[in-house]
Amino acid sequence: MCISISKSDYTKESEYQITGLSTIINNNVIGGFDKVFNYFKMAFNPKSVIASCDLRFENGNEFLQMGFQKKGDTFIDFDYVDMNNPTLRINKLDFQFDDLNEKIDKIWDCGHQTFLWSCQSNLP
Repeated sequence: MCISISKSDYTKESEYQITGLSTIINNNVIGGFDKVFNYFKMAFNPKSVIASCDLRFENGNEFLQMGFQKKGDTFIDFDYVDMNNPTLRINKLDFQFDDLNEKIDKIWDCGHQTFLWSCQSNLP
């Protein structure tokens, strides 16, 4: 399991933000997030960490189990995707509707949930 954590630029409410979680494809690491996040807390002694989950792929239970508090939900949104290269997302602000010579599709998501971990909220 790999977790990407950076100084928070998401909000001033948190010191760090989790920017990504991943495992090897088709593998499930039981307790992996728990172990890696506990190591991060021990090594860096953070005051607060913010994270979000994409509701297309997960429900946020791993954050709740680690003592994160749910902060809110986002609305359902979409991205424009080049269907000739489905991994390529097109910035909505740069998208030109008159440039329809490529196969462009709109992909809807299910929204996101935001979670906040705070060392104050996890004291006994």
